[in-house]
Formats: sequence, C-alpha cells, structure tokens
Amino acid sequence: MVGWDHSHGVGMIFGPVLWMIDLGLVVAGLIWLGRGGDGTSSQRKASGAQSELDMRFTRGEIDS
Repeated sequence: MVGWDHSHGVGMIFGPVLWMIDLGLVVAGLIWLGRGGDGTSSQRKASGAQSELDMRFTRGEIDS
C-alpha cells in the first residue's frame, strides 16, 4: 500500500497524455487511409490529366 501514493499521481498525469497520443495516431491513420495510403495516387492522376491537356493543346483541340 505504500507504493500506491506515488504511482497514482504519475498515472494521473501521463495517462491522459498517452490516450491523447493514441487518439491522434488513430485519427492520423484514418486520414492517411482515406487519402489513398501512399499519397502518390492523387499526384499520378493530376499528372495524367495534365499530360492529356498538353496533348490536346498541341493538337489544337483546345486553346489557352
């Protein structure tokens, strides 16, 4: 029973901090998964769309 006084105070301080870190990691993981995981898929689509526009511009199908 002697050790309970000291360990309880430390747990009261670091317990909520660790829960906040855990919650932040879960939220960050969900955001990462929602965006496609690696982050390059949206960049690939944008570069593909840009190259398509460039090709149509050079063929004269569209103008600036």
